[in-house]
Amino acid sequence: GNYSGKLVSRTTITFFTEHESDVSDMNLTMNLVAGSQDNQVVANCVAYGQNFSMNGTISENKIVFDPATIDVALTDFISIDLPIINTLDASVNITFNYSATLMHDNLLNVDYLYLNGTTNGNITAQALGIPVTFPLNGTSVGRINKVG
Repeated sequence: GNYSGKLVSRTTITFFTEHESDVSDMNLTMNLVAGSQDNQVVANCVAYGQNFSMNGTISENKIVFDPATIDVALTDFISIDLPIINTLDASVNITFNYSATLMHDNLLNVDYLYLNGTTNGNITAQALGIPVTFPLNGTSVGRINKVG
């Protein structure tokens, strides 16, 4: 089925010896289709304008997804201003490592996936004209409702 919603991402960037933190929303759409085995699914997703897929294994009402990596512009990923970093040309390589619980909201009468997991990666940017890479680590949680 098709799912859509927002995850809240809390990200910490190690900027030389400093740590910058950001809390932001990530819009996520997901189309779940059957995988090659009875207990497998493939989630075709869109986040930050990028298409990607995550293979998952279902056990009871829980899906554990294999990690998936995408590349996005830094300005699409976070809203904080990093000192001495050229954020316009910066990019982020992000790996999502999520699990989902299949749930039902009785009040709204809608099925949904409650997702949680980690969002880790690296920012590649120019600092004072020198190419540098900064690690980022974060968590994401949220609900995406079934829409079709």
